[in-house]
Amino acid sequence: MPPSTTLNSLHPVESILHIRAANFSIENNAKTQANVLFKENTLTYCIIGQDKEVQVLRSFKFDKKNLETNLEQFIQEDDILQRFVGNIHIAFHDNQHSLIPKEFFESKELEAYYPSENFNPATNKLLYDFIEPLGYYNVFAIPQAVYDYLHLHYPQAVFHCAFSCLLSNILTEPLTLNQNQVITHIGKNLMEVFVIKNKKLTFHNCFDYQTPEDFLYHLLNATYIEKIDLEQNPVYFTGQVYKTGSLFQLASQYIPNIQFGRRPTKYRYNQALKEHPNHLHYNLFSI
Repeated sequence: MPPSTTLNSLHPVESILHIRAANFSIENNAKTQANVLFKENTLTYCIIGQDKEVQVLRSFKFDKKNLETNLEQFIQEDDILQRFVGNIHIAFHDNQHSLIPKEFFESKELEAYYPSENFNPATNKLLYDFIEPLGYYNVFAIPQAVYDYLHLHYPQAVFHCAFSCLLSNILTEPLTLNQNQVITHIGKNLMEVFVIKNKKLTFHNCFDYQTPEDFLYHLLNATYIEKIDLEQNPVYFTGQVYKTGSLFQLASQYIPNIQFGRRPTKYRYNQALKEHPNHLHYNLFSI
């Protein structure tokens, strides 16, 4: 079973994780940083101290249909984010994000780059960030009402696409020194597969999955397309996956060398986090 610490429920938002360092104080937090991740109906955030140490980690489930209401209630009732005034980075997952080479990018043409035919500028806000190791801009969308609320509450906020953060960290901090590396970031029903050859990204895709068999199919198909020798190259798992789970148990029957990723090295991690596996919350710590 995944490790977790239960809080009293913030109805209708369900708390699923609460880690707080003994030495953390919410007073005088102007020099701290908050990373906030919205992904798979979960809001997860961490607080990073002036010394680059992750001191707080909290995670909450929310109702996607009522995200604006849940978000307002969550911030009002959370003793840290309610009074947070430091630097804040907010990342949203968007399946429809679009990568644009920097030489072709124009910030005034975001709607032309965004691929979704169902995009409604009245209800969604288009934003972009830059994946420096790749040299591409990434155009993504978040709900307009959610953006307005967060921008009002945190005027200092910088917005990111969760994919941009994930890929930037993978390209900056490779998990293996092998020539080829396969990294799969795993959520409850979402998986992102990256293949890097000769320090260059050759494959990336995001897949929805419902069963371990779905997961295995997408992963093996990616390695087949990229001609990855699974006997010679490890496959790295990050995110919500456990050795005791059915997903890992099935995958290990077909993939001889599965390894778990480590936390990004740009931060230090408080003692309270050591009882939790290093590969969890990789996307959050990539922000």
